Amino acid sequence: MLRRLLYVAFFLEVGLLLIVLPWSAFWDGNYFVHAWPSLRQVLADLDAWNIRSDWRELAAELGWFVAEHGRQPWAIEGVLPTFLGVSSISPGQVWFSLTGFVLFYSALAVVDVWLMVKYARLGPERALGHGNGHYGRAAAPSE
Repeated sequence: MLRRLLYVAFFLEVGLLLIVLPWSAFWDGNYFVHAWPSLRQVLADLDAWNIRSDWRELAAELGWFVAEHGRQPWAIEGVLPTFLGVSSISPGQVWFSLTGFVLFYSALAVVDVWLMVKYARLGPERALGHGNGHYGRAAAPSE
């Protein structure tokens, strides 16, 4: 049963990617707009429903399932007993490590938000260092 589930997950992952990747490449490049006008509205509706993005996420999750399935068969098959497959570190060490990661990534999040607010207040012209028009190009003279 699990083997069948793995096969179906892999089949769906590859199938979704074979649909979504060309669709993304052609649709984003406006290929369908000129080549098949009758498909234009259908694909635009599907994009409006965010189907393509959902299919990408589903394909990624199925790929994760296929990759992680049976990751540690040695701990199950008796080659290595399960009790030896468990780490011997203390709960205090786990909490110390977890606290360190949480503090580090929280500090990164604070710096990230601070930088985003700072540069959002500056605006694109001043943030990029260009004060003479749109992203460095000279502004068109007004008549």
